[in-house]
Amino acid sequence: METIIVVTAGLALLAVVSGMLGLGVAFAAIPFLALAVPISVLSGFLGVGPGFLLMPALMIAGFNAKKAAGINAFAVTPPSFSALIPHMATAHFDPTLTVVLLVAGAAGSFVGARLTSLYMPSARIKQLFGVLIVVMTLFKIWTLQR
Repeated sequence: METIIVVTAGLALLAVVSGMLGLGVAFAAIPFLALAVPISVLSGFLGVGPGFLLMPALMIAGFNAKKAAGINAFAVTPPSFSALIPHMATAHFDPTLTVVLLVAGAAGSFVGARLTSLYMPSARIKQLFGVLIVVMTLFKIWTLQR
């Protein structure tokens, strides 16, 4: 189900992006579909969100880091909600913690996006993202060894 949602969101986004770039949807869809299916399948196998693999794939496909981050944020929203829905019947929410996390997350996202868009070049974001992936991969390997 998550794969279908990711692919559908990707196609919708593709239509928007290709329209902005003046490309025909059919022409622009080929490389993105070639990336969307393996990313969706791999993220399902690995148990991670598709954004983990989508961001570097978009940068490899030629998007600058800032645009790739925006596309990534848009593309992971539908699967996030689809993953939440099955848990709603049995979920127990602490309303205070929920509000605090929502406000802190929204504020942090806004400040981070604003600071990086104004003061950080796209190349630096790409470097930091690469370092983050290496660190998280090493951490994952380390925790699997324990």
